[in-house]
Amino acid sequence: MAFTQELVINDFSTTLAAGYTAGDGFLDLTATTGLITAPYTFTLSVYDQNSPFALKLHFRVTSISGSHAVGSVVEGSDANAASGDIVVLTMTALPILNLSGRELLTPGGIVASGSAQLDFTGITSRFDVYEIELIALVLATNNVDLGLQFSTDGGSTFSTSGYEFVTVDNSTSNAGLNSQASTSASYIQLFTGIDNSQSYGTNGTIKFHDPLNASLKKSVQFQVSSTLQAVARRYFNVGSGFWGTAAAVNAIRIKAASGNITSGSILVYGLRK
Repeated sequence: MAFTQELVINDFSTTLAAGYTAGDGFLDLTATTGLITAPYTFTLSVYDQNSPFALKLHFRVTSISGSHAVGSVVEGSDANAASGDIVVLTMTALPILNLSGRELLTPGGIVASGSAQLDFTGITSRFDVYEIELIALVLATNNVDLGLQFSTDGGSTFSTSGYEFVTVDNSTSNAGLNSQASTSASYIQLFTGIDNSQSYGTNGTIKFHDPLNASLKKSVQFQVSSTLQAVARRYFNVGSGFWGTAAAVNAIRIKAASGNITSGSILVYGLRK
C-alpha cells in the first residue's frame, strides 16, 4: 500500500491522498512538522469516507525515516480503500522496538464473576502463537474439571467433541507421578477434580500454536497448578491437548465441566510473526 499525504499533526487526522494505490505493502507520510517517534508506536486507522465508523484497516508504523513512515497492515485490508477515505493517527505508549514480540491482547483481563465460561474471540493472522494465562480461577462447584474448547466461527459455537489430552502431575507431598489421558473427550482437560475449599486459585499457562492453519489438526501445551479434591493436596500438572479436526480455530473457551467460574481472570498474549 503506498500513498504520499501531508499529515496535520495537530489534528491527528487526514484523508487518503488523491491517486491512492492499494497493495504495495507500505505507505509514506509527509508531515508538516515531522513525526515524533520513540518511545511510541503509531497506528493509522482508515475509515470509509461515506461511513466514518466503518473501519477498513489498521496500519502499524514500525519505523520512521525522515518524515516517511514505514509499516504494515495489521488488521483488515486495503483492497477497498479509496482516495478520500478518512485516516486517523493514534499514538500509543508501546515501544517501537519490541524484542520479545509479545503483545497483551486483553488489557485488564477477561474477568470471571459467576461466569459460565471465559471466551477469547480475537484470534487473527497477526500472531502465530497465543499464550493464555490463567489467574486465580475459583470454581463455584467442588470436584469438577477445568477445560478448554475451540471455535471455528468466531465464538458463535464451540465444539464439544473430538478432543484428546494427556497429563502428568505430582503433589506437594510427593505422592508420585500420576498420568491421565483420554482419546475421546468433550474438552481438553487442563486440571481434574479441583477442590474449591482450600482457598487456592487455579493458575497456569496454555500455549496455542498456529491456530488459523486450516490444513492441520490442533494441539496445545499447558502447565497448571491447583488443588485436587480427592486427596486435598496441591498439585502441579503439565500436559498436551489435541483436537482432531483440521480447521482454522479463531476463538477459545475456558470453562468448568459443571457450574460457573466464581472469580479470577485470563490474560491472552500474542507472539508476533
